Amino acid sequence: MRRNHALIIAAAMLLAGLFIIGCLPRGGSEAPSGAPQSGATAAPDADATAAQTLGPAPDLEFTDLNGNKLSIKAQSGDVLVLYFWATYCTPCLAKLPKIEAIAEAYGEKGVVVWALSKDPDRAMVDGWLQQNDLSIPVALAGDDANEALFPGEKPLPIPRTIIIDQSGEIIARLDPDATVEQVEELVKSLVE
Repeated sequence: MRRNHALIIAAAMLLAGLFIIGCLPRGGSEAPSGAPQSGATAAPDADATAAQTLGPAPDLEFTDLNGNKLSIKAQSGDVLVLYFWATYCTPCLAKLPKIEAIAEAYGEKGVVVWALSKDPDRAMVDGWLQQNDLSIPVALAGDDANEALFPGEKPLPIPRTIIIDQSGEIIARLDPDATVEQVEELVKSLVE
């Protein structure tokens, strides 16, 4: 009985730790040095909902789990939201339906959302998707994508969101504690 009680306490402490430090990719245990800890990475003291140019988006391509090519360059003219998540990240999963809702609400206005998984292998994502439906494209995002989109941040804490405007400029790199409402406000400011 005492052993079960100790295991429950240990599990609770582990879960609390994940919420405190955010979700790190498997194999990583340190927060990246100099990594922003809250809000949008835009400019010092920038409002997380103010669209500001952070430079051109890299010309990256992904292959979604259905075999379709996803190209950042091909999305020119659209607002592109890249949501970095993982099946083992509870805060990521909590935000994912709301991120998907942004795609549904603003899709007709030229907003495209991709869910880029940080899971170490496809089987984990496939297993999760068998129990959960997503209407947005899902692809695996490797270290090359991390380095191109989040220079110097390794391991990448998740959930993270990048918003790219219609001209291909990154206007926000949102940190794990950014809200879905902040994402939506940025998207809204680009399409209305």
